[in-house]
Amino acid sequence: MKTKDKIIFDMCMTYRHDFGLNKDPEQPLSAGMTADERDFLVRSMTQIFENDIEWMHRELETIHSGERLLLPKSRSHALDMIRVAQFYLDTHQDQE
Repeated sequence: MKTKDKIIFDMCMTYRHDFGLNKDPEQPLSAGMTADERDFLVRSMTQIFENDIEWMHRELETIHSGERLLLPKSRSHALDMIRVAQFYLDTHQDQE
């Protein structure tokens, strides 16, 4: 699973394709970002992550780690979950 820093980096790259390029402050029409521009974008994306995404990331981590289970939303979903559990049991017979 992606780390918080990796997600924020990817958000910056998505928002500004030139995020990883250094820009000379004396060349305003060149591609890239100055260190100050880059820091500002990272702070902005960090704030977005912490306010709007982090809680979902934590929830997903608890599910992936096995700390919490998903509840089925319908009969067909429950049957799919049973199939997944049976597959796991069949492929991990020798582990306890």
